[in-house]
Amino acid sequence: MAGKRDKSPASSPSPFSVLKGLAVSPPPAGKKVVPPPAPRRDVDDTPADFASAMADLGVKPITPGSTAPPVPAADPVPGLLAPPPLPPPTEEELFLSALNGITAVFRDELPAEVEPQASPRRMKLVRQGKLCPEATLDLHGLTRDEARLRTRHFLDNSVHHGFKTVLLITGRGLRSPEGPVLRDELERYLSHDAAAWVAEWGRAPGNLGGEGALVVFLKGRKGGGE
Repeated sequence: MAGKRDKSPASSPSPFSVLKGLAVSPPPAGKKVVPPPAPRRDVDDTPADFASAMADLGVKPITPGSTAPPVPAADPVPGLLAPPPLPPPTEEELFLSALNGITAVFRDELPAEVEPQASPRRMKLVRQGKLCPEATLDLHGLTRDEARLRTRHFLDNSVHHGFKTVLLITGRGLRSPEGPVLRDELERYLSHDAAAWVAEWGRAPGNLGGEGALVVFLKGRKGGGE
């Protein structure tokens, strides 16, 4: 007798049979699980959507006629000191600042020195002793202004008395760091300011003082006064 045929249908394999025995490992300890970001909300360009989006961000609209609240001043940084005020300018700085507004003009040539005006013939007579000074004025130890004033009175008085030749002793300025200051000053005075009394003048010969004295030849009385 033939065996009975198994009439039960053949069982098909399950699709999850391959997952049998597969275990899912838990997340490592201490590591946070970050949820996926929420889908971005698109904001339409309509005013209502824009206002709603600004309200979500905490922005308050400004009503017409109102002003924005003032921005509070920043708090001072601890340990940071304000710069000290600038000191007032010194006298030297003020002087240099004033010099910047001055236009300087430089010239190569120096002013010509005053040359003696006495004629060689008269000076020869003085050297020979044939023409001698009739009065002498010693200006040692005087300032420039004092020497000019003394010389003016001396010349005026000499012309008044009819003198023709006088002698001015100025010194050579050997002890002065500026040289013969009085002699140079008196030479300028005789050349430019004493024309009312002086006809000629020249530096004295050695026997009358040399470079430290001036021989002056005077005009007549009608030239008196300045």
